[in-house]
Amino acid sequence: MKYLFVLVSLLIFQADLSAQTTFIHNQDWESIKENAKNNRKMIFVDAYTDWCGWCKVMDENTFSNEAIGKMMDQYFINIKLEMEKDELGLKLALKYAISSFPTYLVFNENGELIYQTVGYQEAAEFMKTLFKIITPYNHVQRPGYSQNFATKYPEFYLKAMGMNRKKKFPSSEDVNEWVSDHTDLSIEANWTVYQRFYFELHAKNRALFWKQKENLDSLYGRDLTADLAANFLFMDVKDLVDKNDPAKLEALLKQKLPLVDNPEETGKSLRLYYAKETQNWRQVNHLLSKRFKDKGIENTDSWNEECWYIYENVNDSQLIKLALVWMDSVVKINPDFNYLDTYAALLFKAGKLKEAELKAKEAIASGKAANKNVSETEALLEKIKAAIAAREALK
Repeated sequence: MKYLFVLVSLLIFQADLSAQTTFIHNQDWESIKENAKNNRKMIFVDAYTDWCGWCKVMDENTFSNEAIGKMMDQYFINIKLEMEKDELGLKLALKYAISSFPTYLVFNENGELIYQTVGYQEAAEFMKTLFKIITPYNHVQRPGYSQNFATKYPEFYLKAMGMNRKKKFPSSEDVNEWVSDHTDLSIEANWTVYQRFYFELHAKNRALFWKQKENLDSLYGRDLTADLAANFLFMDVKDLVDKNDPAKLEALLKQKLPLVDNPEETGKSLRLYYAKETQNWRQVNHLLSKRFKDKGIENTDSWNEECWYIYENVNDSQLIKLALVWMDSVVKINPDFNYLDTYAALLFKAGKLKEAELKAKEAIASGKAANKNVSETEALLEKIKAAIAAREALK
């Protein structure tokens, strides 16, 4: 990995940014595949929409990079498709349930989807992605998808995907009723609709996925089913919150964690979520303390979020005390405005008013230097000063 990073860095930073990726504007899928076969290349589809801001940033910052352009032109027939307007874009969006942008679809010369990823990437990061794509080991077979665009979908799916240029989303009841009548997810249309509206599914219909998961892995690729498994497991855990029964939580995790990727970390995240939602602050204390002991501050943003949550939601004095320790470590690593603001707020909540005042002033100075909006921190500082004055008046 060290050598790959060095190679990627050299490729990126030696690039002349005047060049860019060559995209072919073609709506004929058969001729695109023929072009790929003749040139022995893969097909790369930049799936974008006109309203997608990050798609435009990807064009400006990443596809414009010479090293990226050379790499992509060497290995791919590059196609750019507006997924809500272009005829081929609409067909591919329907077939693969594409609704997040930018999405990058990679097909072999036969038109079989072998790699898929989503989201903006800086040039250095995207170069690593390209190395993954050109490595056959990372290609995923998806025999569940047919090699044509003749699949029949329900009307509500077509409307939701913007056919006829107008989007209309179905009700949860309509989705669940249809899924209840189309339970065999090995059928392409059933799977496509199911994964597109997974967030609407009731527990009974989510259970279809767990029963069929092994077969779905082989038909559509574990990369796609793994994301769905993680989402469904979270929804299952969420359904248990009102019951407030830790034993049921552990039974659920024992059954389903082996079916998701990275089960250990997923389990930690879900147990922490459950503890927060059930206001089991002792368990939150235990889980976060163990994480801090095992890994330290491995991600400053993540720890800042945890500590801000404690500031907003927790009155447990022991947990607040620990949050101060964690935020002290965070700001020592990176005295960022947002981190200093969280630290000041926690000091205020803990009653450490003089320290809170100093930290709030430090946060405001840092924020102004970075041209950040510091109005909320200034309001916090006024609250701190008022609390100090009230305390002095009692002496």
